[in-house]
Amino acid sequence: MADVITSQLVCPRCKSKNVKEEERLASPGSVSTIGSWRIGWGYAVAIAVIAFGILSIYARGFVDPTLDLLFLSIGILSFVYALYVLAVSLYAARLPRVKKLVCQKCLHEWSLAPENGE
Repeated sequence: MADVITSQLVCPRCKSKNVKEEERLASPGSVSTIGSWRIGWGYAVAIAVIAFGILSIYARGFVDPTLDLLFLSIGILSFVYALYVLAVSLYAARLPRVKKLVCQKCLHEWSLAPENGE
C-alpha cells in the first residue's frame, strides 16, 4: 500500500488544508513520476513469473512429447520476462524520491523536491 498521509500543508490554489502526501519516484529528465509501491510489486511479479517458468519446465516430463518444446519455450520466455521486470524494478529503485501532494478539495497536484539531495 502506498504511503499516503494527511499533512498540514496548504493548497496553493484553494487554500484548503486537506492535502494528502505520497512518496513517488521521479525520473531526472522527465516530468512524470511513478509510485514507490511499484518496486515491491515488480519484485513480486518477477518471483511469480520465475515460479511459473520453473513449473513449466518441470511439467515437461508429465505431458505428451509433442508439447515438450512448447513448455520449454514458455519456461524460457518466463525467465526472460522476469529478468526484464527485475531490471526495470532495480532501475526504478535508484530514482530520486519526491513528495507528491494532492489537494482533496480541488484535486490540484504538485510535487516537493527531495530534501538534502536524497
